Amino acid sequence: MIRSFLGKILLADLAFLILAAVIIFYVWEAEIFYAFAAGCIFMSLLALIVYAVISRQKHQSMNRFMAATFGGMLIKLTFILGAVIGLYFLEFLHVIGFTLGVLISYIYKSVIEIQSVINQMKPNQPIKE
Repeated sequence: MIRSFLGKILLADLAFLILAAVIIFYVWEAEIFYAFAAGCIFMSLLALIVYAVISRQKHQSMNRFMAATFGGMLIKLTFILGAVIGLYFLEFLHVIGFTLGVLISYIYKSVIEIQSVINQMKPNQPIKE
């Protein structure tokens, strides 16, 4: 379960970072790409944590599954907000590059996460209520 999700995430990250490197190095500077890559890696770690939480509850009651799903979203958004605010005050990385990396990778990792959860649920298995 988690291995196939990890493989999909790593493959998508690799393809996306290669494309981003070509675009960012052509238009801007390397500092922005490093921050962009850090944002993608940060979102990969969050996606793995949230996927583990959701996948443990997928065969439970619908209330527990939805609580895990919304709790995972809350975890993601809280850590994203904390990271962006922390980077703004610490000026450790380029804030715009990091934020762009987080936002863009949030979109494609959410799609991969939803697709993986739906594919793992058995179509003929009744949902407990």
